[in-house]
Amino acid sequence: MRRNIWGLTVLLLALVCSLPALAEPKPAGSPYEFTKKLSKIHPPATTYTLYDRDDKAEQKKGKKEPGGAVNASSVQRFALPNGLRVLVQEVPYDDIVAIELLVRCGVFQEESNLAGYTNFVLEMLLNRVASDNGEDVAEITGSVADVGVTPDLARLSIVTSSKYCDYWLNRLCHALTVPEFSEKEAENVRSRLLISLKERGGGFSELYEIFLSQFYRYHPYKRSNFGNEAVIKKATAAALSDFYKRHFGADHMVISVSGRASAPELVNIIKAQLSGLEPHPDEVVATQWEAQAQEKEMYLSSSANMAWVLLGYPAPPMLSSDYAAMRLATAAIGSGLSSRLWLELREKRGLAYELSGRFPELSGPSHFLCYAVCKPTSIGEVRRRMKAELKRFRDEGISAQELEDTRNMLIGEYLLKRETNAGRALRVGMAELLGPGYSADAQYLYELRKVTVADVNRVAKKYLNEPCLLVARPGGRFYLDW
Repeated sequence: MRRNIWGLTVLLLALVCSLPALAEPKPAGSPYEFTKKLSKIHPPATTYTLYDRDDKAEQKKGKKEPGGAVNASSVQRFALPNGLRVLVQEVPYDDIVAIELLVRCGVFQEESNLAGYTNFVLEMLLNRVASDNGEDVAEITGSVADVGVTPDLARLSIVTSSKYCDYWLNRLCHALTVPEFSEKEAENVRSRLLISLKERGGGFSELYEIFLSQFYRYHPYKRSNFGNEAVIKKATAAALSDFYKRHFGADHMVISVSGRASAPELVNIIKAQLSGLEPHPDEVVATQWEAQAQEKEMYLSSSANMAWVLLGYPAPPMLSSDYAAMRLATAAIGSGLSSRLWLELREKRGLAYELSGRFPELSGPSHFLCYAVCKPTSIGEVRRRMKAELKRFRDEGISAQELEDTRNMLIGEYLLKRETNAGRALRVGMAELLGPGYSADAQYLYELRKVTVADVNRVAKKYLNEPCLLVARPGGRFYLDW
């Protein structure tokens, strides 16, 4: 019986091996079908052909590290005469390409009567780039396109394959060269923005915006990244076009690309379309902000069955010499499951459902926010113990072992954020736009490594004073646990 089974097995293997190689059918989403579909969506400004790259030729350009890691080339920087900067990181073995458009225009540049204009303009640009005559270019090419606004910058992000990199870059450049927006473009975006404003309310995001308004008072950072509903309703195409012309100048822009792409080819596309983009001088924005201002406590009544405690302290800007030391101090206090607040309030006492800290990267005065979610009846004890833990850190400082553990955690986070092409393109682009240059991104690791215990203890004493407190729970302040 066994001989018969083995005989049949050998016979079947011989038959399979003798069959001629079958031609692999083209998948439904093959480049050929995409090319056919894309022919209906005429590439703006420049006509070119989507093509297949020679993988063998690409393999000769770079080396692959053990374990599959990609050996990315160093950053190549190009500057156009109009001030626009281009950063390219060639990663030959990664077929994914990330394109980041970063503009030095965020909440800080918006006047109060224009709150939300940056996000409005970005959404209209996204429509121009990612759709054409009703066709969803992102879906056809298997790509992702998105926008975002921070207090200091606006960004339009594209993640695609190397096959469509030039195509997307052409679309992006063409969208930037048309400074006038039509009423139809504005109306298509307005309804979506108003819906998103209503849907994002509640929970931590709403409380965080209230905290920012209380903490920054007259500083532009007090405003929401998404704008004001009344402003968005009244915004006209002419006003949005004027805002774009004033703030989206060539010298305010960085285009950062990472992935399997040719730097000379990308720069030629950008030069051909964006050399005529006009620069605009920086506008000086007068700001008033005092970290030691009065009215630093606020009590809100919440409809939820849980309570929130937000405790905020002033923190240095990202270009400050105190930044790296403060980053280590805030991480030791409130980042992760080994942080002081988590161990004290959650592990030891079980007082909070959720605990975390936040120290945003800002070019202006930043803040360190600790927050906890707990039972309404636990607010008093949570508030007291949070304050006590911050005071203990300020008075006693950090130990050498705690500093080393925290440093290793931050170095790991730094490397993880730059594992992808999207992360690499974003981080070097931000350093180029808001810092002294793209090399400052790598310099951050050096700054972390040289921070000492004395440095952390010094910044703790300097910044962890007179916190801004926000409490939200059912009934507001009318409890006897204070």
